[in-house]
Amino acid sequence: MKTLVLSVSMLIAIAGLLTATPTASAQADVIHTQTRTELSANLRNPCNGEFVATEAEQLENITLVSTGNGVQFTIITNIHGTGTGLTTGATYQLSAVSTAHQTDGNQGAENQTLWQDFVFSSQGDVPNFIVQLTEHFTVNAGGEPVVDFRQFTTKCQ
Repeated sequence: MKTLVLSVSMLIAIAGLLTATPTASAQADVIHTQTRTELSANLRNPCNGEFVATEAEQLENITLVSTGNGVQFTIITNIHGTGTGLTTGATYQLSAVSTAHQTDGNQGAENQTLWQDFVFSSQGDVPNFIVQLTEHFTVNAGGEPVVDFRQFTTKCQ
């Protein structure tokens, strides 16, 4: 089982290895694939402090487009699952959508952005909550990072 938050980031890192040698042709080469992954994690409900044991299935649609100008890599992820509060026994429905996009130019520059929202809807009187993750990095043609941030927030609903 993989953890919920790191799964997309790991796929982007793997994709970086696949895109190291872009094609020189003027026509675009497109590769599309789908993957399914079982996930599990204990996440804290920020509204009441309770840990929620979560089991989910992740479906990823991965597209790689290679042209003479570089490579673009996109992952669109849908996650659906359930959770159980470890203190109250409350049940949750989990749905999540994320989009990750990476661009590698021929000059060695690289740009990646990831948006990921996890929505936990309770099936009782405990509060709903959202977990949001935003990541971005940019590497210039000299291989130096010029922008690098990760923002992780939780919200009560």
